[in-house]
Amino acid sequence: MPILHTFSMAWESPLDPTGGIAQTNQRSWWRGPHLPKYGARKHFACAVGAAWVASIGAAFYFGQTYLGHALGGSMVVAAAVPTITDFCIPSFVWGLIFGKPAGCPLVGEG
Repeated sequence: MPILHTFSMAWESPLDPTGGIAQTNQRSWWRGPHLPKYGARKHFACAVGAAWVASIGAAFYFGQTYLGHALGGSMVVAAAVPTITDFCIPSFVWGLIFGKPAGCPLVGEG
């Protein structure tokens, strides 16, 4: 369960795990600027990912291989969406629940 541990670290940290590594390397090697801290939307996205990975593991653990493959395949698709389109599904859901952040104009506005 190292993946769940990584997601739980991301929940507690102001930076995600890869951001923390990049922050350390960027600051020490290239003397670059600090990365911005992530807020509740990023933590929500990490919690969704952790729950999804846990449900995939639980499905396989309890012998529900079809469900495990379906959840795993859908996670691959969900991970491909922001990679290809720069659209984060959990952040979109966060915006539907709590509203769009004030400083976040739509593409093409302003």
